[in-house]
Amino acid sequence: MIKIAAMEKSLNGTVSQLSGSTGDTTRRLRTWQLFGLLVVASAVLAWAENEFVMTPEVYRNILGSQLEAERVDAQIDMMSRFRGWGYLTIPVMLWLRLAFVALLVQMFCLLGTIEIRFGRLFRIAAIAFVADLAGSANRLVWLVRQGPSAIDAATLGVMPGSIAGFFLERPQGASGFYTVLSQVNMFELGWVGLMVLGLTGTRRVGTAGAVLVTGGVWALVTFLQFAVAMFMQHVGA
Repeated sequence: MIKIAAMEKSLNGTVSQLSGSTGDTTRRLRTWQLFGLLVVASAVLAWAENEFVMTPEVYRNILGSQLEAERVDAQIDMMSRFRGWGYLTIPVMLWLRLAFVALLVQMFCLLGTIEIRFGRLFRIAAIAFVADLAGSANRLVWLVRQGPSAIDAATLGVMPGSIAGFFLERPQGASGFYTVLSQVNMFELGWVGLMVLGLTGTRRVGTAGAVLVTGGVWALVTFLQFAVAMFMQHVGA
């Protein structure tokens, strides 16, 4: 009986060790691994948009009324040459975007005397970025279905399923106001939801506080997008 008990104890210890090692190997992705996956997904979406949406015909639709045919062809050729460099900048631009969101969240948290590590906030922003990628994929599919002949500057500013699509008529040209309202959609709501879940998961912010912080960041980012869109519209005019 003593030998059997000893064997059972040894077996249980071995199973516990194996369970622990399995748990270690299946632990969650590290932040840099998550970031790498986001970079790959962003690069794939960028490639798909360049190949199936931003075709030479679309460039001619957008620039044809502003430039002569020869200059439009020169612009298309230049864009094709620098397209590869654009892919190389994706990791840097994505890191800056996530870091900017993380810093904004940290700033709003500090206003409420709440301290959360930047690394934790960066990871939360990275997870929430999945919703943005889903929105980009949805927009890409919608644009591909439109066909190159139907895509112009105004079409590129449309987000399917947004509040702008429900309540406003699509403008004939580029519209900063319409572009910003196009950002109010279910994917943005998904981003807000993931950010709120991430903040409450730190156990340093309550649900109400997380909603206020995320709402403040979203409002500020949307305002900046509106300002940039209006500036580009003014320059284009």
